[in-house]
Amino acid sequence: MSKYFTKIIYTTLSVLIFNACSVSSSQLNTLNSVIPEPNLQKFYWEATYSNLKYKLIAIDLPKGTLFADRFGNSLYFNGWKVEAIVGFGDFKGEFEIEENNLGYLALSKNNAHSINNDCDNWTSNSFNGITTYTQSCGFDAADNNKVLVNEKGEVIEIIQFIEPSNKLMKIKKLN
Repeated sequence: MSKYFTKIIYTTLSVLIFNACSVSSSQLNTLNSVIPEPNLQKFYWEATYSNLKYKLIAIDLPKGTLFADRFGNSLYFNGWKVEAIVGFGDFKGEFEIEENNLGYLALSKNNAHSINNDCDNWTSNSFNGITTYTQSCGFDAADNNKVLVNEKGEVIEIIQFIEPSNKLMKIKKLN
């Protein structure tokens, strides 16, 4: 009889312990309200290249911004111009994350397509709280690079003449 009694005690304790450790739906809802999911919408940008649209996410890096999507299309913007590009149907290569001598991670652009436009100095013009920085890169106005900055000092649009494809890349912040 003692084995039977021990078995009942063990089973009862097991059920009580496992029930006490379960997480109910209301507990999950409370946890989700305390730790909200990050809103990535403020990081999305739309790129237009060769009449195709791409939804990119902006990743802030120490010396610029990497714009990338999950399909391997990406470009690196140094604050004034697109320095390197991968994908978009025209550019082979890849960006790599490497560890430097100090143990920090850094973006390597060695295997990406570098963009070296021969352009004039930047000029600026302000209208309705938007400052447009323009750089001439050729004889045609379509060859101009532009960076549009809002009154908060945030870049809201980038227009870059991409060589050697001779096409414009437009990158505009969504929202």
